[in-house]
Amino acid sequence: MTSAQPQATAADATTSTDTPVRVIFMITVPEENTERFLTEYDAISRRVAQVPGHIEDQVARSTTEPDRWVITSLWENGVAFAEWERSPEHRTLVGPMRACFTEPVSLRFAVQRHTR
Repeated sequence: MTSAQPQATAADATTSTDTPVRVIFMITVPEENTERFLTEYDAISRRVAQVPGHIEDQVARSTTEPDRWVITSLWENGVAFAEWERSPEHRTLVGPMRACFTEPVSLRFAVQRHTR
């Protein structure tokens, strides 16, 4: 007989140490800021790749609305992401990139299944 693992809830997503968390950050980047935004993203992503608990990042541009972008990141758990997000280094690093976009929406999801 096997026992089922309890599924993480949305409330657990930032406090769990055993459930991966997918962070989705939706933004608007005006065309004139695109190159600067990507330059800043590249600088930040190299540093974030070294943060404990970080697994991967992606940046994507909408195929239908070219000023709409999404940055996604996958973290080993919500605690690792929360520690990074609250760190002084995070605020310092993202400042120049934040100047490139408007209308930020940040979402966090507890990963339930992962298929490759």
